[in-house]
Amino acid sequence: MDYCRIAGVDTPLSRIGLGCGSLFSSNTWGYQDPQQSHETIISALREGVNFFDTAESYASGWAEELLRTTIRQNIARHQVVIATKASGGHLSEYSMESACDASLCRLKTDYIDLYQVHWPAENIPVAETLGALQKLKEKGKIRSYGVCNFGASLLTQIPDVCMPSTNQLPYNLLWRAIETGLQSLCAGKGIGIITYSSLAQGLLTGKFQNANAVPGNRARTRLFSSDRERARHHEPGFEHLVFLTLDQLKELSRESGISMAHLSLAWLLSFKGITSVLVGARSSGQIKANADASEIHLRPETQRRLEEITHPLKTATGGNVDLWQTESRII
Repeated sequence: MDYCRIAGVDTPLSRIGLGCGSLFSSNTWGYQDPQQSHETIISALREGVNFFDTAESYASGWAEELLRTTIRQNIARHQVVIATKASGGHLSEYSMESACDASLCRLKTDYIDLYQVHWPAENIPVAETLGALQKLKEKGKIRSYGVCNFGASLLTQIPDVCMPSTNQLPYNLLWRAIETGLQSLCAGKGIGIITYSSLAQGLLTGKFQNANAVPGNRARTRLFSSDRERARHHEPGFEHLVFLTLDQLKELSRESGISMAHLSLAWLLSFKGITSVLVGARSSGQIKANADASEIHLRPETQRRLEEITHPLKTATGGNVDLWQTESRII
């Protein structure tokens, strides 16, 4: 496992992190046995994963409690890097500290390594939110802070003295919208990128043979038609092009002897500005299958082919970074 650092955080974090958003029962992922979630976190630790990303909104705080219990039983607190997120209703100067205190209580820890804004709030000035985060850092309640789903216009409003350490964004071989300018902006401001939906909710594992095989609750992104269940956009989608791209990626996987998931994760990790790649997992087997991707170094020819294969889809999907909505919230 490769590791890197975030400013203010003493412990190096694994470049592959466990996204905890799928460790509980939900409409998107279905039923999840809590014991299996517990064992998934333990397996992650055994595989060298020490970066865990959760949120106060995940299962109404239960995901934070699960993480607390498992970590306390299996590893010293200082050996892991815990990231959690404040929801949109808690981003004002007056409510952020109480939200942070509640997360600290659920996590049973004295500090949060990386405290993040889950989504920006339209009615709260970004300078107020980042100022509140800076105060939490000065009080020692958090070691560092980041944002999620912040686009160029919001990042340029942030004063240099309050610049976040990271920006968590949707990024994968099928969804490359951040490359249209946001990625370079983050690099210029010294903001590391944490990727989510890194395997496109399972599409990049090769498990689905065609668009109709994808469950409705996973086909709600803008890659799929707005006719799909729970879609929040009003676009025709790119289903034919997505699966044409996936077929070519499968062929490259066979030729290279590298699994589709490892190709996808190693490609993300090859970019200098990527701090960590979050991968969701619901079982020990899934985390084991992905954890060693950080040790794969792609050949230049393989990199070129990945760019070639996914470029038409990148062009078609355009520069709207929001994975779910036509009216982008990533501004």
